[in-house]
Amino acid sequence: MKVQILSRKLIAPSSPTPPNLQNLKISCFDQLAPPTYVPCILYYPVSGEDHGGNNADRSKKVEKSLAETLTLFYPLGGRYIEENLSIECNDEGAEYLEAQVSGSLSQLLGREEFKTEMWWSLVPQVFRPENNPLLTIQFNRFECGGVAIGACMCGAQDS
Repeated sequence: MKVQILSRKLIAPSSPTPPNLQNLKISCFDQLAPPTYVPCILYYPVSGEDHGGNNADRSKKVEKSLAETLTLFYPLGGRYIEENLSIECNDEGAEYLEAQVSGSLSQLLGREEFKTEMWWSLVPQVFRPENNPLLTIQFNRFECGGVAIGACMCGAQDS
């Protein structure tokens, strides 16, 4: 299976973060370990009469939902500032990638041997939070119409 990134952009919160919430110190617990990204993948196979629908429309809905969610979880739309041990909630946004995957979702999930490199190709690759988005989402479209949404979220979110 091959994954091709089609687009990459920043999604800003749908409403600005209030000034009194724009700077958050990370917790003492989070200061003990360097910030790391936690990966996650959600799989959505084609169901019933759906036949995959229009994945472009689905992607737009995910983008809109992400913008609304970033308003509620405003630190995820900001940036980690290592020198201050803080998160600047500056509404720069989360990174959003769209990708096309060759093959079907059932081929991937039905394999007896699950290869790590296949899993990693469905998750956006982020290694250091400094000046990078704290949340990165990858919307993976399969030929069958199925979707896998990969996410990487920085663990330094507590205040």
